Amino acid sequence: MHPISRVLKNSNFFIFVISQTISQFGDKLDYIALVGLIGVFGPEKEPMLLSQLAIFFSLPIIIFGPISGVLVDRWHRKRVMVTCDLLRGFLVCLIPIIFLLIHSIYPVFVIVFFVFLTTLFFNTARLAIIPDIVKKENVLIANSVATFVGRFATFLGMVLGGFIIDWSFWPREVGMEGWQVGFFLDGATFFLSAGFLATITIHLMAHKKKKEMLNEIGGGLRGVLSDFKETFHLLFREETITYVFTSVLILVFAASAIYIYVIPMVQHGMNLGTRGVGILGGVGGVGLLIGALLTGVVGHRYDLKKIIYYNLTTLGIGLLILPLIQAFILLCLFTFIGGLLLSPIFVAQETLLHHEVPDLMRGRIFSSREWILALSFAVFSAVNGTLGSIIEPGLWLKIVGGIIIVSTLINRIRLRKGGEGRY
Repeated sequence: MHPISRVLKNSNFFIFVISQTISQFGDKLDYIALVGLIGVFGPEKEPMLLSQLAIFFSLPIIIFGPISGVLVDRWHRKRVMVTCDLLRGFLVCLIPIIFLLIHSIYPVFVIVFFVFLTTLFFNTARLAIIPDIVKKENVLIANSVATFVGRFATFLGMVLGGFIIDWSFWPREVGMEGWQVGFFLDGATFFLSAGFLATITIHLMAHKKKKEMLNEIGGGLRGVLSDFKETFHLLFREETITYVFTSVLILVFAASAIYIYVIPMVQHGMNLGTRGVGILGGVGGVGLLIGALLTGVVGHRYDLKKIIYYNLTTLGIGLLILPLIQAFILLCLFTFIGGLLLSPIFVAQETLLHHEVPDLMRGRIFSSREWILALSFAVFSAVNGTLGSIIEPGLWLKIVGGIIIVSTLINRIRLRKGGEGRY
C-alpha cells in the first residue's frame, strides 16, 4: 500500500483533511471577498487599503502570537479548533452587515482583526495536532497531504472566489453584491468545518496528562514567563530550528514584495479586476497543489534543508525576472512555477519542526513561527510599499531578488554540517 493511502486510511486524519479543505477554502474566499470590497473604493485608494488590511490581519499574531502557543499547549487542541471555527463563522458573517450599516471600511478591519485572532489559535492547534493523529514515521507524508489539500482549497477558493465575487447573478437576482455573498458563504464553510472536527476522536497528551504537563511547564504568570524564555532559548540553541525560522523570514520578505507589486498590476495595470486576481491565485494554487503532491511522493529521498535552500534561491532568481513580465499568461506561468517551489519549502519547514521540537513545546514553537511571520510581513510590507514608491517598482523587485539569493546563501553557510535532514 502506498504511504499516502496508508495515512488516509487513518479515519481521524481523513476527517481532519476534509475539515481543512473546507476551512481553507473559506479562508481564500474570505480574502477574495475582502479584495472585492476594497475594490469598491477605486484604484486610487486600493494600494493604501491593501497595506492597511495587511496590518490588521497581522496585528493579532504580532500582539498575541507568543501567548497563543503557551495556551494551546495547555488546552485540548481539537476543542480549540472547533471553537475557533465557530467564532470565525460568526465574525465573517458580520462583515457585510456592519459595512452596510456604517458605510466605512475601518469597522470591517476591526472585525478582520478578531477573525485573524481566532485564526491564530486555530492554526497553532492545527499545526501542532498532526503528530497526535499520525505515527512519527508518517509525519512527512501527513504534512504533504495536509499541504496538498490546503493548496487544492486555495485553488478553489481563489478561482471560484473571483467568479463568485464578480458574478452578476447576485445583484440581479438576489439583490446582494458578490463580495457580500462571499462573506456569508465563507461563514458557512467555517460552521461546516467545525462540524467535521467535532466528530474526531482523539485523546491528546495535553488532555490525558494535563496535570503532569502543567507540573512540567509551570502554572500561572511565572510559568508563562518561563515558557517564553524556554521557547526563545530553543529557537537560538537548536541550529535546525534557527535555520527554519530564518528561511521563514526570507520567504516572507519575498512574498510581501510580490503582494504589493502584483495585485495592483493585475487589477488595474492589466484591467482584469478581482477575477484576474482570483485566476492568478488559482493558478498558483495548482502549482502549490502539485508541489505538495510531489513532495509527499519523493520528498523523503532528499535533504529537507537543501530543499529549502535550493527552492528559495530559485525564487530569488524568479524575482529578478518578474519585472520583465508584461503578459498575463506569462504571469500565470510564473505564479504556477512559484507554487511548485513554495510547497516543498512549507512541507520541509513543518516536518523539520515536527521532528526537532518536543511535544510539550510544539504549540509554542508554531505560534512563535506565526508571530514572526506576521510581524515580519507587516514590517516588510511597509518597507516594500515605501521603497517601491520611491524606487521604480520593477527595479526594487530585482533588488529584493538579489537580497533573497544572498541571504539564503548566508543562512545555508551558517548551518553547521550535521545530519542530512531526511525524515
